[in-house]
Amino acid sequence: MADDPLLPACPPLHRPARLRAPGAAAHGLRAAGARPSPGGFAVDVWLYADPPAALADPRRWELRPPAGGRRVEVVAAQVVATPQPHVELRIDGRADAGRHLLSVFPERPADGSLPALPPVPFDPLRVRLPVRLRTECPDPGACATPDEAVAPVEPSPVHDRLARDWQSLRAALVEFLRREDPKADLSPADPVITVLELFAHVGDLLHYQLDRVATEAYLETARLRTSVRRHAHLVDYEMPEAAAARTLVLLQADPSGGAVQVVRGDTAVADEGAALGFVLEEDRTVHPGLGEIALYDWGEDLCCLPAGATECVLVRPGPTEAPGAPWLAAGERLFFEVVDPGDLVRHRDWAARLPGTDWPAVGADGRPRFREPLPSRRAASVTLTEVAEFTDPLAAPGLRLYRVRWAAKDALPRGYPASVDTGAGGAEVTVARGNAIPAHHGRPVGGPGALGRRQGGVSGEYTLNAAGIPVRGGAGVSLRPTGVPYHLEVRAALPSGPVVTVDRVRALLDVTSPGRLACVLEFEDHEPPLLRFRTGAVGLLPPLADGVMARYETGGGSVGDIPANALRLLEHDTAMALGFDAPPVWQAVPSLVARNPLPAAGGRDATALDVVRRDAPEAFVITPRRAVTTADHAAAAARVPGVQGAAAERGTSGSWPLIRTVVDLLDAPDAADDRAARLASLGVLLEDIRMLGSEATVVEGAPVGLLIALRLCALPGNDPETVRRAALRALRPGSVARPGLFHSSRLELGKPVYVSAAVAAVAAVPGVDAVDLLEAHRLGEPPGTVHEVIRVGASEIPVLDDDPARPERGRLDITVRGGS
Repeated sequence: MADDPLLPACPPLHRPARLRAPGAAAHGLRAAGARPSPGGFAVDVWLYADPPAALADPRRWELRPPAGGRRVEVVAAQVVATPQPHVELRIDGRADAGRHLLSVFPERPADGSLPALPPVPFDPLRVRLPVRLRTECPDPGACATPDEAVAPVEPSPVHDRLARDWQSLRAALVEFLRREDPKADLSPADPVITVLELFAHVGDLLHYQLDRVATEAYLETARLRTSVRRHAHLVDYEMPEAAAARTLVLLQADPSGGAVQVVRGDTAVADEGAALGFVLEEDRTVHPGLGEIALYDWGEDLCCLPAGATECVLVRPGPTEAPGAPWLAAGERLFFEVVDPGDLVRHRDWAARLPGTDWPAVGADGRPRFREPLPSRRAASVTLTEVAEFTDPLAAPGLRLYRVRWAAKDALPRGYPASVDTGAGGAEVTVARGNAIPAHHGRPVGGPGALGRRQGGVSGEYTLNAAGIPVRGGAGVSLRPTGVPYHLEVRAALPSGPVVTVDRVRALLDVTSPGRLACVLEFEDHEPPLLRFRTGAVGLLPPLADGVMARYETGGGSVGDIPANALRLLEHDTAMALGFDAPPVWQAVPSLVARNPLPAAGGRDATALDVVRRDAPEAFVITPRRAVTTADHAAAAARVPGVQGAAAERGTSGSWPLIRTVVDLLDAPDAADDRAARLASLGVLLEDIRMLGSEATVVEGAPVGLLIALRLCALPGNDPETVRRAALRALRPGSVARPGLFHSSRLELGKPVYVSAAVAAVAAVPGVDAVDLLEAHRLGEPPGTVHEVIRVGASEIPVLDDDPARPERGRLDITVRGGS
């Protein structure tokens, strides 16, 4: 019989009932108790059902003593019918005071002259029971005589330890009063009863507070979001709040009008007064000339921007525009949209900037208008990196062309027709559009109703009422993915009259300057977001409780992931100039269209508390955020981009333990790379995650130059010098695009160098017939030394640059014989 219990462990909820059912398919041990008997002990064993007669065999039973105890034997077993059917076991031997383990064997094979026992079906989870054979000793120390008598404890006035509410406490206090004064008046009008009820009320309040404190003290039972976040922060687990979605808003001014000025904080919405909006993050002058830009098609009929394109040529508006007028510049964003060209002749005239065709589309009112994008064609967005004038000698005179480029990460995901394309059935063509501004899901709010004092809270706590309650569908506060609000400005009035701006900090413990007014933003599920100025003795209360004002943005969560072209117009706050405490008054900006050609993305709902309770205790195993061992320091440094390898060792700085991390830095593509600055940033990283009571330092690995000498035999018909140069190219570091065998990306910190790899690389060079290894060792070793494996220390980096200007970084000696 296996000693270990079967897993998984489960509470006995359903299986006992199945064992008690009439005609159960198996038996199970339920309880056992020992009693003295002549010559030893007797153990009574009860099952969930009546025991079968096959259990009346001592070979089926075993009593295992506690660790180090004396073994006892079961000498007899019988089934007893009264007072309740059970099995009685007779025990021979002197038992210890510890707890024994009683086991039953459902079946047993033949043993010598003893026949096999017939099987009895048993629940495998209920074939053992703990039992104490010496009932006078409930534990091993109970049979020892105490050295001193224990002083009697004064009786408590409250006998019910579970009395925690007003009614139970009042009953306990009345019982105490009757014991102390049997003749006391227990009527509700008696002053003593009144005082007693007041004490019970105070006890009820204190017990409630104790229960709340105890509940919030553990991650498993905490109900407040703030408490769960603080528990998770102890193990460096970040509990994300709801994040606002982001998109690019395309603004299009009336082609027949002038430029329109928009400011940061203007909101793009689907309908006037809509609760869901996207707040512009930049000021911009919207020029009509950027609303629709033609792509230069080189005068061809089947011109296309292929997938992966990172540049194109655009046609600037006609000669009526002033030469110095602002247009596209590097850093601006550009959309490519596919539209229906409409009148093909008019579109070609407009793309060629012929006089009289400023815009190819005309509305019902006879005024020029922009063409709507085809809903079946997805738009593309790029950020320009270069804008330069371009000249085509075959272009029409006066046609102003500009060549624009964008980064490879913005390469076009699909092909876009630059000239009119009818291959898909209907005609389509691509146009470029400027005036794209980044925006995030939000709605600016302010005024007296935006902030209120917390009901039932302590001083210095205010709720952001406009954000609403999350569980009731409140909009919430518009937050960045890092949890920082996009806009939250808090001001407090001073008794002397001035109004000061309140700093928002992550934790009030971060406030080190005395007299500094600061607040923290906290979130709960069952009340609006909270501004807290003071926690316990930490923090400074506002001088005037009613003099606190706030402006912020509401919105967030996955509801902000709206589809493309869901926005329609732009609203401006006309009350912005009235003052900080004026509530916004929104008015649509005339002659301006605001669209989102691409869907909004990045909206995230707040993390559920149950998810945090599940993930936080084990999250540090998946993503270590603290460096405890030397391996943790090395792994943290190796995860940083630009670090090829890292190793760490423990030492001492004289007073403190010192973790010294050695890193192998990759060569940065920027020639002005400052290796000292990179080492300093690594030091700051390890300083933030090191253990208290230790120090961390970062140094670069020591380069170890290698010397490899080879003698090649060239095949007939090959120039020896050409073969030698090809062999050097195969071994030298080379470039990132064409790295050689000894490129820095292939040589790791502390890793040995196998010389056979160099021999194989040279042998693969065209024209090489044979390779002889003459030398292979570290610089400084005796000439002629040959190591099949060149080993380096844990803090050393093997290098072989073969650079005459830096001979300490290794050398290659290659000679060639034979050839032509």
